[in-house]
Amino acid sequence: MILELKKKVSTMSIEEELDVRAMSLEELFDPNNLAGLGVIIEGYSLTRGKAIAELMNGKAYALFRFTLEGLQRKDRVRFQYALKGRNMKSGLLKDLNGEQWGAWVIVVPIQHTYRFKEFLERWNIKYEAFTILKGADLFYNL
Repeated sequence: MILELKKKVSTMSIEEELDVRAMSLEELFDPNNLAGLGVIIEGYSLTRGKAIAELMNGKAYALFRFTLEGLQRKDRVRFQYALKGRNMKSGLLKDLNGEQWGAWVIVVPIQHTYRFKEFLERWNIKYEAFTILKGADLFYNL
């Protein structure tokens, strides 16, 4: 089965490098398997057609913490317009289905990690990035 999937994937036009592997649940959750968390956060089940995080009732995100230190005031305004649009309802953040969680903290779905990273690098903005796995919402919005 794995050979069939590898063959099928090799004929697809995909921008990113893929690593196709078969893994049992025992292997996935083995504490000695350093790739386990990455597989859960970024993995995709070819047999089920869904992200592994979604199969576990979660959603994977990339959290970016950054600073605009070093940007001139006019460039900070331009950055905000590119990020949120002039009306604060458009821009890259909306395109990527991202959220602003704090003054300089943005969260985007994991599949948009590289696009947001490239955006920050284009602006020469220093940042830190973390992957997070958000479980099912247990509380109602207030």
